[in-house]
Amino acid sequence: MSSFADLLALVGSTPNDVPVFFLGRPGIGKSALAQAIAAAVKAKADKADATFYMDRWELTSHEPTDIGGIPFMRDGYTYFCPPQRLAKFAKGSGPDGSDPYGVIIFEDITQAQRGTQNACLQLVQEGSIGDLVLSPNVRIILTGNRVNDKAGARELPSPLKNRVLLLDLNPNLEEWMYWAAAKKLPAVVGGFLSYKPGLFSMLPNEADKENGQFATPRSWANVGKIYEPMVTLGKGDLGPLYTSAAGLVGTGTATEFVAFVRLQKELPDPKAVLEDPEKALPKPPEEPDRLAAMVTALGEYAAIHQKQDKKIYYKLLIALAHVSQKSREGCAAGVSVFQANGGDVGKLVDAADKNKKDSRILSVLKFFAEATK
Repeated sequence: MSSFADLLALVGSTPNDVPVFFLGRPGIGKSALAQAIAAAVKAKADKADATFYMDRWELTSHEPTDIGGIPFMRDGYTYFCPPQRLAKFAKGSGPDGSDPYGVIIFEDITQAQRGTQNACLQLVQEGSIGDLVLSPNVRIILTGNRVNDKAGARELPSPLKNRVLLLDLNPNLEEWMYWAAAKKLPAVVGGFLSYKPGLFSMLPNEADKENGQFATPRSWANVGKIYEPMVTLGKGDLGPLYTSAAGLVGTGTATEFVAFVRLQKELPDPKAVLEDPEKALPKPPEEPDRLAAMVTALGEYAAIHQKQDKKIYYKLLIALAHVSQKSREGCAAGVSVFQANGGDVGKLVDAADKNKKDSRILSVLKFFAEATK
């Protein structure tokens, strides 16, 4: 199991006293997954009418005593004074002595200094620091990069590694496209990445030689956020989009992305292609980049307008058949963009079934079958 949804379900079924460690390359959503788990724990707390807390520790900026506490002497004995920020998670610290719910997230533990990593041992294993004992409703989550990700990570000490449930998180473009659509990010970003999947998640050692940036799911999300403002600012000139994208994913990758955007803007209006494919686009695109740009626009437009146009499913099938011609990949990409943006695939299948005698629909059905295997 390595997808976001699978890991979320798996951790939700794991007892709180088993700490979880998400391991993976930079910018792929480890922190987002940890916070999604925190949201699920909060929902449980709300249902139980209990107190909830979440605390996120960026361990690269912490000393060992920030976690393990500072020693002090009393009555001739040495005690440890635990950090105040952990007190709210203590057993019995809720209203009327109740046990609070909570999530403690230790970010980038593989980048932390060795002493800080070791300071986490007791808290991770025993759920306590000195005399402070965590509530049984508190979950501990760790995140970090692998050593071979070339992100300045170091291996965890064996005793700490042996105390956690280690789960690999791998980048998943299709899942990211669903997430991006839910966040209302422009489909052109996902369409470009479907065409150039190798640029979806890069490592630091693959960074751009000019400015040192490298593309990750996180940085592509930021490209999506700045897309509309930069296009608006440019008023037809994609220069601002290029400058901003280059600052997020590197100049080489930004050059390819902006070229894809420019292609899409040069192609016919997707609405016109959906209404009359052969008239709007007499000669379907043969170049892979133009084809990818066109099917991306078609899939996004159809998904957005499906409530206004009940015939949009049939229109999309016919348009994809015409535009894709003999390209299974092109047709599948259009369906993927449609689905990722909330398109009703069930109604798309129904439309195909009702019109399966149409030779154009038959070709799409073959492509669709390949895409959904």
